[in-house]
Amino acid sequence: MDINIRRKEGISQAIKRQLIELGANEAQFKNKSLWVSIKEIISDKNAGDKLKTKAGEKDLGEAFEQNTTTNVDDTVSITKETWNKLVTLTGAHKATKEDISMPAQRQTQTPAQEAASSKTNNPSEEGSTPVEGNENASAETGLSPEDREKYRNNNPANGKLDLPYTQGDVADCWILSGIESIKRKAGGKKYLESLITQDPSGNYFTVSLPGIGYKYTFTQQDLKNATHLSIGDLDVRLFELAMDKYYKSKNEGSRDEYGSNIGRDYTEEFYKIIIRPNAFRKITSTPNNPFNPIDFSNPRKAFTISVKSNDTPTVEDGARCGSKMHSRHAYSVIKSDAQYIYIVDPHSSDRIMKLSIEEFKKYNILVESVVLP
Repeated sequence: MDINIRRKEGISQAIKRQLIELGANEAQFKNKSLWVSIKEIISDKNAGDKLKTKAGEKDLGEAFEQNTTTNVDDTVSITKETWNKLVTLTGAHKATKEDISMPAQRQTQTPAQEAASSKTNNPSEEGSTPVEGNENASAETGLSPEDREKYRNNNPANGKLDLPYTQGDVADCWILSGIESIKRKAGGKKYLESLITQDPSGNYFTVSLPGIGYKYTFTQQDLKNATHLSIGDLDVRLFELAMDKYYKSKNEGSRDEYGSNIGRDYTEEFYKIIIRPNAFRKITSTPNNPFNPIDFSNPRKAFTISVKSNDTPTVEDGARCGSKMHSRHAYSVIKSDAQYIYIVDPHSSDRIMKLSIEEFKKYNILVESVVLP
């Protein structure tokens, strides 16, 4: 299946358009759980899918993960096997010459994913354990509409980070986890709030990005209109909007279906921009060379962790987000003790989950940290 990219389209938009043309219900693409599964399928670098450009071919999975900028003369070239998975997932059942005849295999899904693609699932199949997938870019919570509703906030921004939130429709867990990891450390909340300046009228807010020396100003209406961003504390959206505006000014990253440029990957970028580049460190903890978890309780350092493999550690007290950590998703680290590492998922900023140190040491886990000012 070759999909020609149109003007102002990216890889995800082109794939979405083609699936809708072949019968997929457009409404389901508003569900981030579906995008979680789509990215997991597309990001398989062994599948042989390509992004064809004038400069040559690129691995589609890598281009998708890196939000590679595309042009109107580029082509998304998807293998039959990958396309069949996408068709099965989204219910795009209109036959094409490229479809291959094979039984649809049930994908491992979150409850939200199952709801989004229930038409494609065989109701006679039972007993498979739902596993949460995610992307740094659009990791899905699995939260019910009722759970998400509790984060909705009708109050205006006030320059304070004083309300909980949940990640919105944009894949910016790297920003939200960075905010929460700094906020939870001594003096961190005060530092972040010092970067927000409110004018006397209470309508204008200026956000400073000291690591790069930029400032951006937004109105209360700008914050209210940014419904694709985090739900909850509108002051959190100030940082999301500022980061997005910075990347757009640099023309970095592909815009997603919401026009955002912040569906990226590592918290490294946020830490370097919000504090200073030389304060940042990262290391990969491995079973053979594990990171010392006692460091997570350092009061002067903020930490985030993420797992790149599909097989991820099990966490406790995570019923609403599944028992497994999301893959390719950033978590804030609060502290550690002799038994546990305490983490926060950007999808539930007011809920702390426990990752056992024993479980932590079984996996390759990226640890990113920044020294607080």
